[in-house]
Amino acid sequence: MEPLVSVVITTYNYGAYLKTCLDSVLCQGHTNLEIIVINDGSTDHTDQVIAPYLKNPLIKYVKQANAGQAVAKNKGINKGTGDYVAFLDADDYWMPEKLTKQLALFKADSQLGVVFSQSTWIDQAGLPIPIHTPRPHSGWVTNDMVIDNFVAFSSALVKRECFQTLGFFDEKLEMGIDWDLWLRFSRHYKFAFVDEKLIAYRVGHPNQMSKKQERRQEQTDFILNRFLQENPGVVPAKSLKKAQAYTYRNRGEYFLKIDKKRSLHYHLKSLAIAPLQPIIYLRIIKTLIG
Repeated sequence: MEPLVSVVITTYNYGAYLKTCLDSVLCQGHTNLEIIVINDGSTDHTDQVIAPYLKNPLIKYVKQANAGQAVAKNKGINKGTGDYVAFLDADDYWMPEKLTKQLALFKADSQLGVVFSQSTWIDQAGLPIPIHTPRPHSGWVTNDMVIDNFVAFSSALVKRECFQTLGFFDEKLEMGIDWDLWLRFSRHYKFAFVDEKLIAYRVGHPNQMSKKQERRQEQTDFILNRFLQENPGVVPAKSLKKAQAYTYRNRGEYFLKIDKKRSLHYHLKSLAIAPLQPIIYLRIIKTLIG
């Protein structure tokens, strides 16, 4: 018997993309599925989009007042009964072989808790965006995860046991909820990835959470500090320095076009930790000469 996969789709005013999302799940080669769609208080035409799908016994549709992504995702997890939980944001979609290829990795290694994949970035209209993404990490990934969240969320397939053992998304967090979860899981389970672009990740549209960048920075600091306090000595100093330099560099880049003084501040802090970063020197020169 093939394992049951609970597919958790959360949506907030993503009616324009929901059909493509749902069709990509229903076209999976792995067919032992239950699909839980959580409508987190949408005010658009989401109800009309999903109405034709409600005759399908695989689909469970739950509506709630807007409570945030962590609450919605946790509800989806708890509504499911599958051996594995797959996440898919309603503005993204999957390739047909995604689950089949990921489940094969789980079958080969009982220590795995999370399997993810590479992704193709697309714009609001669904057109590919050329972007270089570094090769992600696998195995025991805590030291790498503190530096950067390299798991494309809509690609994640998770053993349900992880939630039962280590808990769910932190509902007090507004952003970074997946990074917080992966950090916790990485202490007890291995991660693996399929080195293929098995999802399409949509960026640049009005409702996307990642646009609230400054609030994200605050919560990133909170998540990392809490993890380090709860797991003292787990992450070596070298990895922490690399994480700090990476964080300051990203913030310097973010402020480059909107606040040159703050951009310079963060770039210099990054260089103080890791001086051998040519890209930062180039940015500083461009900033100073206007």
